[in-house]
Amino acid sequence: MFESPHGMWSSRLMFILAAAGSAVGLGNIWRFPYVSGGNGGGAFLFNIWSDVTLLPGRSFFDTMGFVSNNVILPLGGFLIGLFAGWFLDQKILTEQLEGTSEIVIKLPRVLMRIIAPVCIFVVFVMTFVI
Repeated sequence: MFESPHGMWSSRLMFILAAAGSAVGLGNIWRFPYVSGGNGGGAFLFNIWSDVTLLPGRSFFDTMGFVSNNVILPLGGFLIGLFAGWFLDQKILTEQLEGTSEIVIKLPRVLMRIIAPVCIFVVFVMTFVI
């Protein structure tokens, strides 16, 4: 039997079947763009999407990068900060910071409630102003 540090195959046949299944799957992934492009399904190819413009002066991929970096990430950080500051139970923070002074327990809560959302909101707005 073949043994790996992460587990063990039940038999040599199972290993061969898994390797064959992986090879067939990779073959399908490599062949799909060729077959779809030959049959008129070229919309699945990335070079077609690189010519599409959604925002003036930006390709499809530039637009997706802009949206993810300048909208989704700051918005996610803002919402996580609001959740952690306003809705997370105080007991959880106190348990995590057990054995520290009272100021160390209160300071993160003030930072998460007031300072962090304001700073993240300023960064979010500044990406559209500049």
